[in-house]
Amino acid sequence: MAALTLPTLIQKQQEKVTVNRLKKTFSVLQQAFLMVSKDYGEPVNWGASLAKMNDQGEVTDASGAYNLSSLFVPYMKSTKDCKLEKGCWYNGSIKNLNGTVKTGIDLRKDLSKVKLADGTTLAFGGYDENCAADRGNSKDLKTVCAWIIADINGNLNPNTYGIDIFEFYITKYNIVPYGSERDTYFGFKDNCRDRKTHFGNGCTAWVIYNENQDYLHCSNLAWKGKTKCK
Repeated sequence: MAALTLPTLIQKQQEKVTVNRLKKTFSVLQQAFLMVSKDYGEPVNWGASLAKMNDQGEVTDASGAYNLSSLFVPYMKSTKDCKLEKGCWYNGSIKNLNGTVKTGIDLRKDLSKVKLADGTTLAFGGYDENCAADRGNSKDLKTVCAWIIADINGNLNPNTYGIDIFEFYITKYNIVPYGSERDTYFGFKDNCRDRKTHFGNGCTAWVIYNENQDYLHCSNLAWKGKTKCK
């Protein structure tokens, strides 16, 4: 019996670790946001412009991402600031929750990357320097400026969205996890709930606020409904 339940116990323990790490990362980002806002004013002053690309799909201007990381890094304990270059993130491909493979973050020229002292890796990307991107039905989500990708265990596996890679919005007012109840762009229902078909972008808020990753074990969860498999 012990042999049958041990893998389940190990997985549950790992999921608890993930919850704690993600909540810590959220707290670090919130504190940094407050400090940047205090010293540099509202996010509309941060120059969080969307990256520009040429006809060949090559990034020609990622100043928005660069501006964001330059503002945030001084308020976080970091060990390496790679900005737009390689060297901070896992250097291979990463996966979506459904197992499909996508280009690794380390190779992306539209994101500015940093490695924190606790091993978490972050990547900053600009959306709208006017903070007018609409991503949902709330005051915050109607004022999105940029986004942050976080790998809570750095180079360690599985390097997968919804398992150890999570995303946050930078809005005009605060940091908002992807996939919250009012998120209509990367909502939990269509971007996390079913691990067989979903990419996993919309899992962040669920893990932080419900303190579980039960979407890895059942697919009938909902913000206004069942929040645990059992």
